[in-house]
Amino acid sequence: MIALLTPIHSKLSEVLTTYYARAPDDATMPYIVYNAQVVNTLFDQEQKELEVNVWTTDQSMILLEGYAKDIKDKIDSYRYSDSDVALSCRLLTNQYIED
Repeated sequence: MIALLTPIHSKLSEVLTTYYARAPDDATMPYIVYNAQVVNTLFDQEQKELEVNVWTTDQSMILLEGYAKDIKDKIDSYRYSDSDVALSCRLLTNQYIED
């Protein structure tokens, strides 16, 4: 899974400092924490679900929505392939920030 997460990590890092699964206790906000889990396997292919969370102390909805848009712009329709992995990302749900 490391080969798969490397390009995703790189894209998310273009928005904010990014961590997989958990940020260290001394991480400086704002930052992204993401995780991926297998939700479907068909033959030799796996469908994974990517969960991306932004952590911040800032209460500005405009700022948070900006981060969400930047993440969406980086990940939605993103394609990557090399000798180890082929990756195609598609946004299936968009969860909105509640006031």
